Amino acid sequence: DGNGGWIWSLKDCEDPFPYRPPAIVAAEPGEWIFWCEGEKDADRLAALGLLATTAPMGAGFWRDSFAHWFQGRRVVLLLDNDAKGTK
Repeated sequence: DGNGGWIWSLKDCEDPFPYRPPAIVAAEPGEWIFWCEGEKDADRLAALGLLATTAPMGAGFWRDSFAHWFQGRRVVLLLDNDAKGTK
């Protein structure tokens, strides 16, 4: 935001991408990718040495344009036990 903070919006972002893209690109094709509902959870798994990502802004923000990142990959969905996770 120019003041050391963040602007929490995708309003002007034409092509958002999954969280932690360098790790996804660098991963071996057979490596499991863990899809979490938020950045905090993805970071926890990454700290354990796992490849983890999420949608920007968390649950409910999947876009079809993300699919190419996971083409031919093995993905585990880790859903929260709430209405958003069920959806």
